[in-house]
Amino acid sequence: MHSLSVHYGCLGRYNDALKLAEPSAELSSRVLGAEHPSTLTWMQNLGVTYGKLGRYSDSLRIEESLVKISTKVLGAEHPLTLVRMQNLGVSYCNLRKYSDALKLQHSLCDIFTNTLGAEHPNTLHAIRDHAWTYAQSSHYLKALDLQTPLFPVYQKLLGQEHPLTLRVAHDLSETFFHLGRHNDALNLQKSIFNASQENLGENHPDTISSMFILARTQYYLTDCTDTTDLLKSAIEKSKQILGDGHPITLTRIQYMNTIQINSTAEEITG
Repeated sequence: MHSLSVHYGCLGRYNDALKLAEPSAELSSRVLGAEHPSTLTWMQNLGVTYGKLGRYSDSLRIEESLVKISTKVLGAEHPLTLVRMQNLGVSYCNLRKYSDALKLQHSLCDIFTNTLGAEHPNTLHAIRDHAWTYAQSSHYLKALDLQTPLFPVYQKLLGQEHPLTLRVAHDLSETFFHLGRHNDALNLQKSIFNASQENLGENHPDTISSMFILARTQYYLTDCTDTTDLLKSAIEKSKQILGDGHPITLTRIQYMNTIQINSTAEEITG
């Protein structure tokens, strides 16, 4: 059951994952106890799933509890405790608690690098999260300093079109865009979108995200109708896959509304 829930998550089928994770976590807690390893695993999966669905406060509530229990039962530097701290850092970032996130993520990067090595998957994941929080808090040069060496490591270890490599490339392209390196962003985003379509499918959340940022960059550079249609398509897919009220969907709708308002204003003044 847990493997199936995780598989649903990997496919971007977060609602299907939730249908398994919620009752399984509740049942495990009731039958085995709140501190049983199986319960903690289900709760971890549930917290991540809540985060993917944009239920950031629910995710934070679970992950704060998980870190406390893991620290008590397994120890502060047990690998599972550290992974749960990583998830907690992501929730802090999603809720714009950037100082809390950066403090935790900086510590985790040091621990993973010292104990597992610079190219261990957990270390690389921690660095990616740290860089993403810098970017989300508008510290783009700090994000770039981490993302630039990280991208080729993922390419070397996992290959050009591995889903995790594509996510790192996505993050880097976003940083390029916000630093005004729009052509660098565009070139990278084209390859990400093509690879995501081929390897993940058109309706995977990562593909939809790559479609949106590509359309946004193209619109910024060309301001053409075809690009606006691509933005609208990405928003409709966001509504279908993530839901109308998901924070990511709402952000994309807000961006589209801004474009339409600006376009109307230009028509009036022009």
